[in-house]
Amino acid sequence: MRITKENKGFKLNTIFKRKNSKKVLAKSTTALTCMLSAAMIYASLETANATTTTGTFTVSTNVGSACTFSVSGAMSFGAYVPSANSDATVNVMQNCTVGTTGVVTFLTEYDAGGAAGDYKLYRGGSVSADTSNYLTATFGKTAYGSDLLYLGSNSFSAAGTGSEASIGTIYGRVASGQYSRSVGTFTRAITLVVTY
Repeated sequence: MRITKENKGFKLNTIFKRKNSKKVLAKSTTALTCMLSAAMIYASLETANATTTTGTFTVSTNVGSACTFSVSGAMSFGAYVPSANSDATVNVMQNCTVGTTGVVTFLTEYDAGGAAGDYKLYRGGSVSADTSNYLTATFGKTAYGSDLLYLGSNSFSAAGTGSEASIGTIYGRVASGQYSRSVGTFTRAITLVVTY
């Protein structure tokens, strides 16, 4: 290609423009860097000079008094033989919150017409005045036939520990000498209550 004055001038002009673009880009980059640095310094100063105020809030809860109880299972005397006492036991378990004392007592009243603490177990669970249809049982706090448990008499109590624990044993006895009973299963539901 032949280089003329016009071509030569064009090339020089193009080179000059490229150099100027690089200078402008370099200056722009430097200016942007300075602006970013200034902004960061300003933000740091703002943070350093920030004023803070603290506040509080109250958190609370409470533990209320509570007690539950259970017995270790059904009290089973097995087959009754009139010539000997039939004995059986169950354990009373209680669970009360720490600092709470629970008192477990009989809520079922003993049967009228007998001695205090005598409970009748009825054949088939049906109440009957016929002596052939019931057997008399007693429930002791410390031993068979001793410190009898019934509504208004004796109880189990213990201070709560926050976990279940045994607080006593109920000693049941169907006394010997109860003859002429009909064949069948004799039962009675006894209700207990815990007061705290």
